[in-house]
Amino acid sequence: MRVALVIGDYDAVGGGAERWTDLHARRLLDRGFEVHLIARRFRDAPDDATCHYIQRQLWGRRRIGFGRAVEQLLADQSFDIVHDMGDGWAADILMPHYGTRKGIIEQTIRLKHPVVRWFRMMSNPLLPRYLEFAALERRKYGHSERMLVLAVSHMVGENLQRFHGVPQDRIRVIHNGVDIHHFKPSEDDASRQNTLSQLGVQTGETLFLIVTHDFRRKGLDVLVKAMGRLVEAGHKARLLVVGTGEIARYKRLASKFGAGDAVRFIGDQHDPLSYYHAADVFVLPTYYDPCSLVVLEALACGLPVITTKVNGVHEFMEQERDGFVMSDPEALEELVSYMTTLLDPDRRAEASRAARALAEQHTVERNCDEHVGVYEEVIQARQNAG
Repeated sequence: MRVALVIGDYDAVGGGAERWTDLHARRLLDRGFEVHLIARRFRDAPDDATCHYIQRQLWGRRRIGFGRAVEQLLADQSFDIVHDMGDGWAADILMPHYGTRKGIIEQTIRLKHPVVRWFRMMSNPLLPRYLEFAALERRKYGHSERMLVLAVSHMVGENLQRFHGVPQDRIRVIHNGVDIHHFKPSEDDASRQNTLSQLGVQTGETLFLIVTHDFRRKGLDVLVKAMGRLVEAGHKARLLVVGTGEIARYKRLASKFGAGDAVRFIGDQHDPLSYYHAADVFVLPTYYDPCSLVVLEALACGLPVITTKVNGVHEFMEQERDGFVMSDPEALEELVSYMTTLLDPDRRAEASRAARALAEQHTVERNCDEHVGVYEEVIQARQNAG
């Protein structure tokens, strides 16, 4: 089977969509598929894949330009399946990894001051950037009667119907998967203790972890406030922040809420595995996440997880079993309560076992199987249509 994967930028160590695409491409290659990659830029693409470069547009509507260039390239090619990650519209299968723009805006507008919120709601539809988003989405979802749209959670599927009118029978929901062979509980206690020592975490302290490159949208504000409450209550706890963002601002925020000495920022890390191993609990009080890969990685490493109901991962989590799901990203009292509960080593040990078991039900192998099943569905429908 000749499969073309379309993405704006192909980056094996990039964000969630980029990392997923790289993993999926390698799984397909392992299964003997002929894989073609279509992108503007490539970083660490697999050697066995064929890369098709789309020239970068330096001005104008760059996103629309990319989609048109992909459409032209595909007109001269023959593929069994064209699987687009949400950056174009000429595809058999569209998979918007980011969810929906309107869904993101609806949730994250709450981060703004009320006056700014009102201004943004009024002005956004008039801004060139948002006009281009709207034009791109009209092209993408205007073809939804002819293509299948893959949603990484039921939440995203509902948003596709609500905001873009995608027919329910054209939507397939496939939750993200995780590499449970790479992300697994630590088997080297000496290495774990060495990482804890380097971080300055002392015996008896509970280490909470967040991994993100978008501090505000992933709820670091409320998490820092919660850490201040734990410190104020005399609990021995620390927070490790892995990722890039406004570090100086959040250091000041941590100091303001009395958690300055309890919060450590270590910036971006090529592979956060050693920090998953060092941590006791993973926390992501996100305002919007289609189906968070970092939460799946944390679960696979045996970490109890605290996240929110606007993270698609919550759809297969069970409250109090493998972690906790907050009713709202700004529910500070809930967050403090859940973090306090998981200070108990016995509760953590029980939740850790459940977390790993849950991750084992959502592997990348299973994820690839489900996608290949959709590929076969598309091909069969095409053959039946004559």
